[in-house]
Amino acid sequence: MIFSRIKEGTSIHGPAFQHNMEVFSNWSLLIKNVNKDDAGRYKFVANYFRRRPEEGYVEFQVYYPVTKPSIQVNKTIGKDLVSVFLKCPTKDIDNSIHWFFKGQSLNITNRMRLTQKNRTLEIIPAKREDSGDYHCGVSNPLGSKRSDPIQLDIIEPVIKPSIQFTNTTVKDLTSVILKCLSNDTGISIHWLFKGHSLRITNRMKLSPNNSTLKIVPARSSHSGDYQCEVSNPVSFKRSDPIQVDIIDPVTPPSIQVTNTTVKNMISVFLTCLSNDTGVSIHWIFKGQSVNLTDRIHLSHNNSTLQIDSVRIEDSGYYQCEVSNPVSSKRSDPIQLDIIQEDKLKLSEDNRTLILLSVVRTDTGP
Repeated sequence: MIFSRIKEGTSIHGPAFQHNMEVFSNWSLLIKNVNKDDAGRYKFVANYFRRRPEEGYVEFQVYYPVTKPSIQVNKTIGKDLVSVFLKCPTKDIDNSIHWFFKGQSLNITNRMRLTQKNRTLEIIPAKREDSGDYHCGVSNPLGSKRSDPIQLDIIEPVIKPSIQFTNTTVKDLTSVILKCLSNDTGISIHWLFKGHSLRITNRMKLSPNNSTLKIVPARSSHSGDYQCEVSNPVSFKRSDPIQVDIIDPVTPPSIQVTNTTVKNMISVFLTCLSNDTGVSIHWIFKGQSVNLTDRIHLSHNNSTLQIDSVRIEDSGYYQCEVSNPVSSKRSDPIQLDIIQEDKLKLSEDNRTLILLSVVRTDTGP
């Protein structure tokens, strides 16, 4: 009886082949201390006296007892996606490997791929719904073992937030509300002003989760670009900057009065004085808008009201009103009294007397 091993198309026989093998008279072959290298296809030839020899083939596999596997996890983060690699190592390449998710056979999705004879499970990109417990099962004809479950918690990269801006003005008090809008959960929110971390002052208030920034009262010093930044353990994103322009409420103006005499013609100039810039100026006479005539006209920015050849009918209360998009204020009224010569018997060169008085009332709006 002759046994030979067929390996990769080559017959192997002789002493080197037989060092751990023993052939018996009943044509059986005993392989001692068997290992993976002994697996394969074997050919036997039986020679007879005066008969044609007989030959046959036998093939067998060698399996090791299954040991309990353990899962190795590797995560990578790049370009706003998370990749997860789960490995189920086993020393026997002929073992079968099966994956389980939350106690059930894993349903392979289009974001999952099995490689290395099912030893590695790739999830690209990993999503929040992939979170849960995973384990792998290893089996061969000798038995099967499952790994301990491993909990996988997927935190997705955040998406870019946006800012919602509202402002209101009530009784000269401007309130600004900035809301950081994000669809992500479990995030931290941080505010920036002009590209730097926002310093919270006593006029500012943040909501408990920092998603809302409220500024009351808002002043022009709060003007500038604002951004919010959302972050989680794997990524962060900033909103586009939003420009906030705060216009301060105006302060009450005052009126300055001067008069000149040219060739017995007296002109009166009323100037509206205001510390505010970018305001509109409006003149009021006896509670009504001043009616402009060929004798009464305004300077180019309305700050000065000029009355030429003043007459008695020009007597009365005058006010100026300054306004901007958020508020308006009126000056205290000033009384202009025009008195003719026959009342005071003035000289020929002083036919008209102007009396001025400031009357402080609550006629402002």
